[in-house]
Amino acid sequence: MMTYFKASSWDPLLQFITVGVTLFAVTFMYFNPQPVTIIAMGALILIPPFFMIKGYSIDDQKLIIHRLGWTKEFDIHNLVDAEFNAQAIRGSWRLMGNGGLFGWIGTFNNKELGTFRAYATNRHKCVVLTLKHKTLLVTPPFPR
Repeated sequence: MMTYFKASSWDPLLQFITVGVTLFAVTFMYFNPQPVTIIAMGALILIPPFFMIKGYSIDDQKLIIHRLGWTKEFDIHNLVDAEFNAQAIRGSWRLMGNGGLFGWIGTFNNKELGTFRAYATNRHKCVVLTLKHKTLLVTPPFPR
């Protein structure tokens, strides 16, 4: 049976970064209405929402990350450990991905977890899923 969980609510830093970058891009386009500016700033505020995390579905075999209009699946039959860790993303370096605009999404690294994939909307509600060959970080709504 497939169970769906909505992603955790955005934490204040995520809200601040998203609103701040959006306001910056719109203001920059207004005061510098050149085609290259409009294309670059427009892409900055129109593309990232398609990658934001809407929710998660889970069953015995897979975890599905729901985004705006598409999904990403992970085979979790080889799940080794799952734990709530409110500090899991602290001190992380973004290797590739998005570090606060509509979410913390991509590949990150820190001392505690090593290299991991983050699909997070709230830095304080992290659940770390350790699979045989990778580590995932998700933020369902229920950990407090």
